[in-house]
Amino acid sequence: MEGRSPAWVDKVEGYGEIVEQRLRNIPSFVGHEMELHLPIGPIGPGKEEKRIIHFVCPGHAKAFQLISLFLLVEYRDIFDQKRTTSVSVISRPSGRIESK
Repeated sequence: MEGRSPAWVDKVEGYGEIVEQRLRNIPSFVGHEMELHLPIGPIGPGKEEKRIIHFVCPGHAKAFQLISLFLLVEYRDIFDQKRTTSVSVISRPSGRIESK
């Protein structure tokens, strides 16, 4: 995360799941139980904060399956407006990661 003004990161959550490889779109995060991760706190303008986030995904992906990961970040801007940003990625059996 990097921006031109400070931000206060209040909540970081996500989930991982095994899905079929022929899947055309990553499933919606709505209805999934999200894992809550530690908040990052304030980030100054032009700065970035990196964290390693571990996802728990029960089971083992088979050759014809993918691992789908979703991350949601809730933060506040300098006007105290609540905002969110998210990313969805899939990991192929080859280890290649693609964002959707």
